[in-house]
Amino acid sequence: MNLQNEFDNGIAFREFELLLGENRSIHDLHYKKFSPDQRELSLIRSIGEMKIIVITEPWCGDSLASLPILIKMGEINKKWEIRVLLRDENPELMGNFLTNGGRAIPVFLFLNNEGSLISRWGPRADKVQAIFEGYRDKINSGEIDKKDVHLELRKFYAADRGNAVMNTIIDMLAKNKI
Repeated sequence: MNLQNEFDNGIAFREFELLLGENRSIHDLHYKKFSPDQRELSLIRSIGEMKIIVITEPWCGDSLASLPILIKMGEINKKWEIRVLLRDENPELMGNFLTNGGRAIPVFLFLNNEGSLISRWGPRADKVQAIFEGYRDKINSGEIDKKDVHLELRKFYAADRGNAVMNTIIDMLAKNKI
């Protein structure tokens, strides 16, 4: 699947930041807390050149915790170019990258230089998704409110400092030999 046109139509991260509004402080906190060690810096720098499309919305809590990690990884690896597309303005694209039939975001699409899809990531790191899945039956039965689960996810993201997101992305890219 070639996504070069979608990439070209994406906005730069700096433009997306302007849409964050009151959520900017949450984004900035996750960005500041993420601090890879020397081994991780080397791993990030060793990943090849690529284009990355992020499908998200400014209000998305998972995006506020994971997009800052991707942005900082892209600053470490200058061979990455990242663009953002808003989910609700791109329903056809989002329809191609559903998670269990849902429009869960963020979705990170990793492309080669020609715009062909190499891999995808999202909407959460494996560890975070496991927390959510552990509550799924209780959410569906009404035993627990989804807002309370999201609070648990936010606590995890805050304590984890971006490591789960980084490690899941690095592992995924390594499996795809990027």
